[in-house]
Amino acid sequence: MGTAKADENFSFIFNTRAIRARPGDTIAAAMFRSGIRIFTRSFKNHRPRGLFCMTGKCPNCLMNVDGVPNVRVCTAQARPGMEVKYQNAFPSLDFDLLAAVQKFSWLMPVGWYYKTFTRRGVWTAVEPWIRKAAGLAEPPPTIDRIADRFPHYEHVNVHAGVAVVGGGPAGLSTALDAAADNASVTLIDNQPALGGRLRYTPSEEANLPELVGRIQAQDNIEVLSLSNCFGLYEGNLLGVFRPRTTPDTTEQLIHVRAKRVIVATGVYEAPLLFENNDLVGVMLSSAVERLIGLHGIAPGRRAALIGGGATAERLASRLREAGIEVAATVPLGQVVGATGSGSVNGLQTKDSRIACDLIVVCGHLVPDAGLLHQTGAKLKWDEAKGAFLAGELPANVTAVGDVEQRQPKSRQHHGQRLRDLYSGGCRPAGVSRESRSPHSRRRESGLPRRTRRESRQVRLGPQDDVFRNGPGGARQNRLERD
Repeated sequence: MGTAKADENFSFIFNTRAIRARPGDTIAAAMFRSGIRIFTRSFKNHRPRGLFCMTGKCPNCLMNVDGVPNVRVCTAQARPGMEVKYQNAFPSLDFDLLAAVQKFSWLMPVGWYYKTFTRRGVWTAVEPWIRKAAGLAEPPPTIDRIADRFPHYEHVNVHAGVAVVGGGPAGLSTALDAAADNASVTLIDNQPALGGRLRYTPSEEANLPELVGRIQAQDNIEVLSLSNCFGLYEGNLLGVFRPRTTPDTTEQLIHVRAKRVIVATGVYEAPLLFENNDLVGVMLSSAVERLIGLHGIAPGRRAALIGGGATAERLASRLREAGIEVAATVPLGQVVGATGSGSVNGLQTKDSRIACDLIVVCGHLVPDAGLLHQTGAKLKWDEAKGAFLAGELPANVTAVGDVEQRQPKSRQHHGQRLRDLYSGGCRPAGVSRESRSPHSRRRESGLPRRTRRESRQVRLGPQDDVFRNGPGGARQNRLERD
């Protein structure tokens, strides 16, 4: 497996096909540029799945990379000569025979096999087939084969005065402030380059090259890029995983012990609920911006936006700059569902159908407070942000930036974005600005506001407790039961 120079294109293998990639590409970005749109199939019904979040928070791009199953290729960096294979489809991603299961899904509720195959002999006969159909990937090779292919890994211990998790604008500024106080700083970021959202979203509030230059000029700041902080434990111990990025590097498990931990993990975009929100061609707005801003890829030709307010207006302008026609901007209250078989061909609203091949979802932003919750901080519901937020934090643990729930400016920003989703502030083409969402019309008519109990909800059974109580992420709010 070779190494590409910073200015050279290279290729890797997807099944038997050579995929051209550019320096800095993720595996998914290079495949998308090559025309691949289906990346995996859903767990049970084998519905096609395309790129959705581009941040590793959904299961839409799980693939086998160099023999390792279930790798999220939207965040994994492409390397020359690597071998990528699809999973959970037969005989191919585009034509999956197991997708026929969708036609009989009404016969197969959750746990149907436990209630149907109750006799021991019958269960013994069908169990191997159920297990084979239920898996998402083949297991990795034997230990000996893994040892031959990946001969080494490293366990590294790092000690710091201050550990900052998150390389966005808030994390960079905080690291500089700590370094100015002569503290030894370890800056942990899961991206290949510092900057967070500033890498793909232009901003007049912060000068990214200046911030990164000041970080690099500080001798007492150590930067761990492409490093995933997966745990914050007792005694300010941080667990960090650093993947293998080149043939000359090894995987690393890094234990970072710090006197003070600062969490600047920011926010992530939550998906919205509507029919067929899992079709190929439905993407979060942050994923669209990443494809355009980081990889120079236009994710579609004609787009419909779901959302409203300044966020949707800014995104519509950016789509047009990328050469994508914006067919409409529709508030969530007007959306019925996406249309298409396998991939998007339109957006159905209460008034009309909008033809498009890309649906951009401007979801509300949820603070990425997982590490804060691990410190023992209890989660509390915040109505303005529409999310569970961490409460009081232990000593020597601090939250800054958008993940910090007590920041008035951040609260106002996220609350406004959440309200814009349902407002009539943005409109589909040909619909007057006077057209209001059902929520607005209810208020204007003098009827009392509908309570939470009266609102339509998706019923969850006891078997779905893992989705109700599990950690937040894009995979929580999908309508399809697969």
